[in-house]
Parts: sequence; structure tokens; C-alpha cells
Amino acid sequence: LAPTVTGISIAVLLGALVTVSGAFRLVWAFQCGSGGVWIFVIGVLSLVCGLAMLASPLLASGVLTLLLTVYFVADGFSEIAVGVRLTGTGAAWLI
Repeated sequence: LAPTVTGISIAVLLGALVTVSGAFRLVWAFQCGSGGVWIFVIGVLSLVCGLAMLASPLLASGVLTLLLTVYFVADGFSEIAVGVRLTGTGAAWLI
């Protein structure tokens, strides 16, 4: 088992996916006309982030790990908060 190789492979795969997504958003922004300014901005950001992930997959793997950690902690706190607020309705299963 090779966790480093797996992490780098996932980062490269996600980088390629985000890069392609950014390219499609850029094409879509030009087809939208004047209303596609924000789509263009998001497309450029997606393209830059995807290329950065492809350029440095080890760094991207670390950043993805940190982002997932923050997401899971925030999700856990929100489920606990909802479970505490909805007492008596069977929402204790959230806790």
C-alpha cells in the first residue's frame, strides 16, 4: 500500500478535472455574451487552480487534506448544533 502515490494520483486526477472544467467554463462564458463575466472569472480561477494542482501534486495533496479536515470539522459541529436544537423530534440521531 502506497498512500503517497495514491494521494498524488488523486491530486493529479482532480487537477486534470478542474483544468478541463475551467476550460469549459471559459467557452461557456464567451457563449453567454455580456452576462458571462462572473462565469469567465470562475473559469479563469478554475483553470489556474487546476494547473497549479497539476504543477505541484504533492502540495495539492496536502492542501486537499487540510480542506477536507476543515470540512469534516464544520460538518460535525453543524450536525451537533442541529441535533441539540431539534430535541424531541428524533433528531438525536444526528448527534
